[in-house]
Amino acid sequence: MKPEENTVQHQRLLQDLEVYGRHQTGSYRGVPWSARNDPTNNCWSAFIHVCPDLTWEKQMRLDRVAHGLCIVREGRLGFECCQVYDYPIHPRCRYKDFPYVLQTLEAMIDAFLDE
Repeated sequence: MKPEENTVQHQRLLQDLEVYGRHQTGSYRGVPWSARNDPTNNCWSAFIHVCPDLTWEKQMRLDRVAHGLCIVREGRLGFECCQVYDYPIHPRCRYKDFPYVLQTLEAMIDAFLDE
């Protein structure tokens, strides 16, 4: 299936890129974050920039709010919106746009900070 065959989700992708571009950074509750939309798969990945002493309990809390599972990469905690139903080319896709990514980032920061 070509991306344009799933026209609703493809249009959401195009609008998202027009409004937000492929890279965003910010801070929430004093915790910096970054998000990137990969041009090879048109899916977002996002990370909070903390180098925590990550306990198993904290990892489980973050897994519940992260999209999919929380991943740890280079001292950053994050998630990737690149499961099969996230791709705009999948017929049952629901494209995860930047507002969804930002909401998920904020939920992760809340879960990280609030014990």
